[in-house]
Amino acid sequence: MLIAWVYAVGLLILGFILILLEIFVIPGFNIFGVLGLLTVCVGVGYAYVVLGIWPAAVVAGLALVGTVVLLRVLFRTRAWNRLVLGSAISR
Repeated sequence: MLIAWVYAVGLLILGFILILLEIFVIPGFNIFGVLGLLTVCVGVGYAYVVLGIWPAAVVAGLALVGTVVLLRVLFRTRAWNRLVLGSAISR
């Protein structure tokens, strides 16, 4: 039972590491961001299948907290400016 928790949370951490790699090392819409998102989803899905509904809700809550932390890091380091087009397009 404990090893299932380790796998679920480990998949979340691996997914967030891949997303951070995407943001800070290789900016753009790349394979690491997609793999990170899929890894986070697989971690929540794994928790649902193996552990049940309530532990999966806890893992999903951890994923939401991790997403909020990633967004705060993104805005504080101004990495958001590299991902968003800042200039306007005129005719």
